Amino acid sequence: MNQRLSNIELLRCLSMFMVLLLHSSFLAFGMPDVEAIQSNPVLWGGQILQQGVGIVSVDVFVLISGWFSIKPKQKSICSFLFQIVFLQILSYAVFVLTGLVELNKESIKDLMMLKPFQGWFIKAYLLLYIISPVLNAFVENASKSKLRNVLIAYWSFLILLGWVFDATDYINNGYSVVSFVGLYLMARYMKVWCPKWSCKDKKKDIIIYFLCCVVFFCIIFFGGLLGVSQISFLAWKLCSYVSPLTVIGAVSLLLFFSKLKINNSFVNLCGKGCFSVYLLHGLWGYWFDILKYINITYSGIIYILSLLSFLIIVYFGCIFVDLLRIRVWTVIEKIIKSSKKQN
Repeated sequence: MNQRLSNIELLRCLSMFMVLLLHSSFLAFGMPDVEAIQSNPVLWGGQILQQGVGIVSVDVFVLISGWFSIKPKQKSICSFLFQIVFLQILSYAVFVLTGLVELNKESIKDLMMLKPFQGWFIKAYLLLYIISPVLNAFVENASKSKLRNVLIAYWSFLILLGWVFDATDYINNGYSVVSFVGLYLMARYMKVWCPKWSCKDKKKDIIIYFLCCVVFFCIIFFGGLLGVSQISFLAWKLCSYVSPLTVIGAVSLLLFFSKLKINNSFVNLCGKGCFSVYLLHGLWGYWFDILKYINITYSGIIYILSLLSFLIIVYFGCIFVDLLRIRVWTVIEKIIKSSKKQN
């Protein structure tokens, strides 16, 4: 069994907590506009800051996969699929039995993620998993200059046609496997060839990430205060996963954590189950109901503490449930091995 690197596992855990931050800001309360920011600058300043800090989360998670490279094996893909199926069915059963969700055709469609945008990340990541041998073979056989040139051309295409002009449907602001391929290859390039710009001091990496957060915040917040009419459109653009600001921030964060020296068993344990946070936290819509309740009921420091407490409880609750899934999968593996020996 490969030993987990705690520095990268910590980043994996952080990226999943960032997803919670992301899904408790604009996704829950909508894009900011001039009227909203001017009428409640404190609330929306916090929401914009949350979004700016967390927007790199998805890109970071995919970059980590590229950093290590996905090595598809029957056992690993079965484990991944079992994690999805187990957590989906378990949560569905709990919600149905408690009367929070009705057992009907629509809820079963939700369970199976049959609606177009539902579970988009899982679908895109699964396809990346399937095509990863092709990507790995290309990286192994390509020279440094060839891989660099492909990345320049690929990202120029993504940014120009998928972000600046929004001229394609299949890039979809990074909500697709097309952007995942670009991120995967970017991480492989950094890991295999270690270009000069990726080998700078880790302090510079974290400074670049924070600068990206500051630029994100300043454009939206001060644009709203100054009455820029297109501020909602600008916010939507900056929230794209192929936005240069998002990609640069995500790459810088990965480089920073890759240079840390950490060895912690608790971090490694959380890293095993942190994907469950993405799978479980927003199921069946109750996530947004609770967030809106916190937003309406509390304000100031009490609001911040209540929100953080809720996010932390959800985060570790999801990981705890996934530890149960790991136990069940271990038992299943033993049964399969035992049956093979008997045959």
